[in-house]
Amino acid sequence: MKKVKVLFGIFASLAMIVGMASCSKEDDGIDNNASIIGTWGCVHNTYTYIRSNNPDNPTHREDDYVGRIIVFKEDGTYTAEREYHIYDYGFFEGGTWMIDGSILYLGRYCKMDIKQLTKDKLVLCYKEWYDGNNIVHEEPSEWTFYQEVLFEFKRQH
Repeated sequence: MKKVKVLFGIFASLAMIVGMASCSKEDDGIDNNASIIGTWGCVHNTYTYIRSNNPDNPTHREDDYVGRIIVFKEDGTYTAEREYHIYDYGFFEGGTWMIDGSILYLGRYCKMDIKQLTKDKLVLCYKEWYDGNNIVHEEPSEWTFYQEVLFEFKRQH
């Protein structure tokens, strides 16, 4: 039992550090004069996956979305390039979009933190937890895995 408590403490600390280092709210940099409308190309991404039963061994990947294009339109819709990828997310299919503060909603289910939006740069953070039954976007009290993807886009001219 003591080993479980120690592991949980280590895992909780690691999750907090990962959250602060990669998708922390303090990094928000939204230029109120910048618009998301237009064509954006992914130039960098990082992916972190942590299982609650193995917190000391997270999976990390980088740049597997580089080159993907997403186009935000004035009518509240977007289109996106979609190629088969084992770790793909549904938002690369296109659909509707909406911004509420520093949150970008893509379709009905995808919620991303806008970390930076300038004239030429867009940084988004997607986070999700699996609570044993469902994928959720707010941290539940108990969960099986956590994953986070940080995307950096450049405006295409």
